[in-house]
Amino acid sequence: MLTKIDLRLVVVVFFVCSLCISSLYGQERDIAGFELVLDQDHYADFLLPSVLPQGRNYTIGGRATVFGYKTDSDKLGLPYVRKQIEGFVVRPILKDLQFRQEQLRHDISFIANGFTPTHISDETSVYNVDRRDTGYELAADRPFSSFTGFRSTRRYEGSRITATTGRKIDYALNSSFTFGLAGLGLTEAVQKLFHSIDNFGTSRPVPTLWETDETKSIPTGQALPAGFPLFMYSLSVESVVFRYKKILQLQLRPDVNIGYYTNVGFGFDIGKVMKGEKFIDNLGYTDTNNFSILSIADDYFAYSLVAGGSARVVLYNAHINGLYGLGDRHYIPFNNTRKIVLEGYVGAKVQFIRYLELTASLSTRTPEIKSTNVQRNHYWATLSLKVLLNEYN
Repeated sequence: MLTKIDLRLVVVVFFVCSLCISSLYGQERDIAGFELVLDQDHYADFLLPSVLPQGRNYTIGGRATVFGYKTDSDKLGLPYVRKQIEGFVVRPILKDLQFRQEQLRHDISFIANGFTPTHISDETSVYNVDRRDTGYELAADRPFSSFTGFRSTRRYEGSRITATTGRKIDYALNSSFTFGLAGLGLTEAVQKLFHSIDNFGTSRPVPTLWETDETKSIPTGQALPAGFPLFMYSLSVESVVFRYKKILQLQLRPDVNIGYYTNVGFGFDIGKVMKGEKFIDNLGYTDTNNFSILSIADDYFAYSLVAGGSARVVLYNAHINGLYGLGDRHYIPFNNTRKIVLEGYVGAKVQFIRYLELTASLSTRTPEIKSTNVQRNHYWATLSLKVLLNEYN
């Protein structure tokens, strides 16, 4: 039978253990920050040849993210699905790495993006000139496509000690599940707005080919039916392989994505990080396989200058391959898509009073299809604003 002293001891031990567990897994603030991001290829036009529309693919995208522990609630749906997958995928990886977990971070994002061929209207003179001078045909270019949905992400940060040298290597693992719908018209509406108001500085034609028009002899409409469900699970690892004075560092970044964009990639990031920042923040585009990081610097004014690249083996891309012609929709067949795609970015971010962060980056991607008359790299810019709260309670 337990005495009063034994009961007190049990209570004290339970209280201490609760504090320890809380310090390991419950530190993250319920709401730790917010982010707004915009992708626009127009802001990278200075990288293009003087003769337009070479290289224009009218990339547009946006992301709104909420960071914090509350975003990991099963009631939101996507976190529950992600956790089930992690039980089979992530835990064995962490065990094999002998991963020493130090921090857990969570976020949920609303993402909308769209992709179009070089010409978005057949009512412009430049379209006819391009057809006459280069032999351009819409049927050989990528189709219109769009995604609107949500992504739930968990980020594990920690380290491992190598058995041979005893060296400590910082690791981060990102796990996310994305679900959304194709062809809802949001991206089309935003593009029409940007292109119809001169104040945005686009100087571009208003799109006329997003909607299916059977009266035209050229491909029209999107690659996927409106409301078609799209999902993807993504897993990436960041390994810091070189660090100089805790400021300049190099990290490797393998990743795998399974779903409407199925591919395997291997990349790197290099550059100057902010004081107190353990990993390089990939400042590239807002696509669903690219993660955002919430990181608060040690100083009240801090900046980061980074760059990176990756090689990606692509097995399926719903934005290009569609449903392989199901429903008589325009698509690019598998044998006419490039299986290896290269990507690169360069970017900078500035953080003020540990509360506000501004970032800007330029990204590029090599051609994704083999058609000879659209062999051009894509370029676009990304701008973002973050509001940072205390990461931990």
